[in-house]
Amino acid sequence: MKIKILGLNGLIKFTFFLNAVFLRLSFCYVIIPLKFIPVYKINDTTPSSIMRNIIHTKAYATIELGTPKQSIQLPLNFDSNDFYISEHGKYEFSKEPEKFADLNFYNATYSNSCEKVEEKMYDGDNFDYSSYYKDTFYFGGKGVELEFYLPIILKHPESGGIGLQLWPKLEETTSTVDDKRTFLRKLKNNKLIDGYYWSIFYNSKDYNKKEGFILLGSLPHNLDMDLGYYKKEYFNSTYMKNINAEIWIDILKYRFKVDELYAFEGNNKEKKINDINFPENATNLKNIELDYHFGGIQISNRFQSYFQNYFEDYINNEECFFGNFTLTRKKYFFYCKNDKNLISKIKKNFPGFNFKSIQLDFNFELVADDLFVEENNFVYCIMFFDSSPGDMWIMGRPFLQKYQFIFNPDNKYINFYSNLDKINNNNTELNNLNTNNIYIILIVVISASLIIILILGFLAYKFYFQLKIL
Repeated sequence: MKIKILGLNGLIKFTFFLNAVFLRLSFCYVIIPLKFIPVYKINDTTPSSIMRNIIHTKAYATIELGTPKQSIQLPLNFDSNDFYISEHGKYEFSKEPEKFADLNFYNATYSNSCEKVEEKMYDGDNFDYSSYYKDTFYFGGKGVELEFYLPIILKHPESGGIGLQLWPKLEETTSTVDDKRTFLRKLKNNKLIDGYYWSIFYNSKDYNKKEGFILLGSLPHNLDMDLGYYKKEYFNSTYMKNINAEIWIDILKYRFKVDELYAFEGNNKEKKINDINFPENATNLKNIELDYHFGGIQISNRFQSYFQNYFEDYINNEECFFGNFTLTRKKYFFYCKNDKNLISKIKKNFPGFNFKSIQLDFNFELVADDLFVEENNFVYCIMFFDSSPGDMWIMGRPFLQKYQFIFNPDNKYINFYSNLDKINNNNTELNNLNTNNIYIILIVVISASLIIILILGFLAYKFYFQLKIL
């Protein structure tokens, strides 16, 4: 009988394979695909409606459930802990025909595994009258029973909602007074996730690509894998920082303060713009709110006069225009003719902004290339102003597609890897760190290989010796 002993290269590959398997088994996580869908139907007849559709979007998760399987789309809900699925979504959307309703809805009657859990009726953040049901959900091919609210009456047309808040609200009128009924707690109790971390990834840096996924349950560096357009080397625990998220009444808000803020000209970060007023008493100017349902950047109307002056000559020449659209309130924006030379000239001196966070050890930036979107005959500046006073920066996709954040509603942290610049600039420090890591890995692999060789050698000798005796 011949016993084949692996060579060194084979052993190294085998050891890496075992290491990868161990990592996958050690950390439980769930990945759910996302699509960013406009709230209103596409209507490209006016710049105002186009701008509204660019800005007003929702992140919809694609979920599989039921027997036989149904693939449905549910929006993420960042301000609620309700996990609910609407069976009457199509009907509710028919009451507001201007809203985008081309979604995959759930049909409970088609599922043999859908069962009512309780006879009691509930009111929630998003519905007034609901039963409590359960069905089989599929995550990564694994089926697990989860309970959810199945409303009869909705407050707003929707296919349902995945609430990412963890703790119940103070008011007892809400349906999810028990945190065990939250989506994150259900995943944890069913051993699908290890922790309450969540982070949204985009598949591409291209603003026009509107797909991504949400990672639930683990910090990215624990997975040792590429995520979105990030290589796994970016997720280095050495550089992970955290900052406390803001609590508003009883809701975790995805907000944090920066320590310094200034504007610069074009892409020249050293050429500061001094005539933009950053009053010291406007403390909210250093507050940032992260909103994954938002397609643009809303800034303080303190800056509107500066931008009007900046665009004034272009408007007088009928190259650019001033418009408005309405969400809950009126918003004001600028847009220009889709002329490459014109846009290039505008971007050259357009104000960019730098936000320095000492705690996150990072300078966040918005430059002109982040803030202009081409759509048909016009190019839209997606940095815009609200009609009411308010100094907080609301950062949507242009910012969130550029910077990767991780959230934990349990410890109320916002996490961030501060080595992004080091990777982008091929920083020597990071190269040295990676080199050191490679040496450490090689030492571990070689040591493990030697141990395996010794064990295999001993077994081979013992087996050969036994055969010889026989």
